[in-house]
Amino acid sequence: MYSSIWQQLMSCHLFWYNTTAMSDKRINNSIFIMFLLSGAYCAAHNISTKEFLALDDKYAILNYIAECPDVFDSMTEEEMVKEIDEYVKGV
Repeated sequence: MYSSIWQQLMSCHLFWYNTTAMSDKRINNSIFIMFLLSGAYCAAHNISTKEFLALDDKYAILNYIAECPDVFDSMTEEEMVKEIDEYVKGV
């Protein structure tokens, strides 16, 4: 189930690493949060990984998470899902 998401996360990781001055710790934290949130989002909305990745292609959800990982760091999974729902509605 998670292999596609993992590939997407690693792709994002390589992009950020090559384009930003983020520390390895912050990049790893971002990837971990994206991984947790993608699973929580799929479970909350009863969607497949493929459907989540289609939403990500349309709304750049993983990039949004990567831009502000500190915000998500202190949230519960339910709060993270709600934040992503609000982000998608606003895009």
